[in-house]
Amino acid sequence: MNLAEDVQQDAVDFIIQHDEDFKAALVNDDDFDRNSIDCLDSSFHEDIVDRSYTLEDAAHVVSNCENEETDTGLWDGQQPEDALRAKAAYCYGNDVWHRMDALFADLKEAYEEFQGQLTDRADELRAQDTLTEQEQKELERLENELDEEAAALAFAKFERDNAPPPIIVEQGSPEEGDLLARWLDLNARAGLLWSGYPMGDSYIDARCGVGYGMPEIKDYVDFDHVAAKRMPHWRGKRRDEIQTYASSLQAR
Repeated sequence: MNLAEDVQQDAVDFIIQHDEDFKAALVNDDDFDRNSIDCLDSSFHEDIVDRSYTLEDAAHVVSNCENEETDTGLWDGQQPEDALRAKAAYCYGNDVWHRMDALFADLKEAYEEFQGQLTDRADELRAQDTLTEQEQKELERLENELDEEAAALAFAKFERDNAPPPIIVEQGSPEEGDLLARWLDLNARAGLLWSGYPMGDSYIDARCGVGYGMPEIKDYVDFDHVAAKRMPHWRGKRRDEIQTYASSLQAR
């Protein structure tokens, strides 16, 4: 269970889910600011800040966050338990915000690099005495869509760097056996309620908070989703079938 990993994942996911807003911000040379990028206002609060926390969740977040919220007016007058939950929500939001700010800076740097490359290509084409039909079309496209193409290339790089597709594990391989063994161990530790889900289907109900107060369950749920992506042939399969197969691997 790692708060920093959750912060990173939420920051990346939010940017990807609102890619059009961030691409427009690159083209318009906007700052990372609520007044400049639409989704950083209500959408950010709804998706990242406004979450249900148990007291255990809240204590974990406040103790481990990197950007503690100090504006007590945000929870002034609330009961102590509710005040702690509110503080945790803003602390977590602060961590995600700061991480997104850094990621957007990386996006902008990549955008400017691609913009320079495309501009150089357009200048190269303009300098030629004659252009083929294909080169003429390329020049017209660069002149009309250079900034948008640079933003698209920067975003594609962002996704490759921060959200690469999972590496699929070969069925019958030693790596598959290791992943299944870990899944089975975490599954057993999670308890009867969560261990009954098929691979890839486990989740933490919002009424239980986000899971920091239940570390063994959160570790299982997080790994369950990773395992299902890396072993899609086991997605939807239940523990008994997986256990039988894993045992056969060990017997080889």
